[in-house]
Amino acid sequence: MSGSQVGSAAPSIAQSKISITKSAVSQVDFKLKANNVKTKLKGLLKNVDAEKSGFVKYEVFFELLSLHGVKLNEKAVAYLKKNFSKNSTINYKDTVNQLTIDL
Repeated sequence: MSGSQVGSAAPSIAQSKISITKSAVSQVDFKLKANNVKTKLKGLLKNVDAEKSGFVKYEVFFELLSLHGVKLNEKAVAYLKKNFSKNSTINYKDTVNQLTIDL
């Protein structure tokens, strides 16, 4: 009987390992996609930044985020404006680095 128990336990362990591996791959894939969105946003914002100051107008920044599926609640918007802005502009480099993107 113990032989059949060992045999039935082995597939269960193997299935667990496969599940963990798929989960790890999924997390890595998610992080890569989020980093790609951040990189794309930084490039677009850099192109919009004609003065090369590292700052763009609020409206431009938040519109580009929205167009790329990055949704922020009012609390997050207020935090970013408070900590990364100057004269109705926002430091896009530092701000994009602070974002946690859920795709």
